[in-house]
Amino acid sequence: MEQSRNLASKTNEEATKADVILNDIRTSISHINDVSVNIATAAQQQSETSEEINRNTTTIRDISQEVATQAQNQSALCTGMVEIIDQQNNVLDKFKV
Repeated sequence: MEQSRNLASKTNEEATKADVILNDIRTSISHINDVSVNIATAAQQQSETSEEINRNTTTIRDISQEVATQAQNQSALCTGMVEIIDQQNNVLDKFKV
């Protein structure tokens, strides 16, 4: 009978230890889950930021191309104006005495 009591007591102690260990495991799993959620949130934010940077870079490229095209057009217009001015100067030179 005494031996059964001792065995029951030891079994109870082991069950208590197992309960503590399981609670520690649950706490660790909960912490890991929280960290995983934080990592997923950070990854999503980084992805959104990368997409925004990509859109902004594309916009800058498009604007740069437009500015380059406009600069070429302005250069062509200036060249045309210089030619017209030269022609006018030639005509005016004919009227000089």
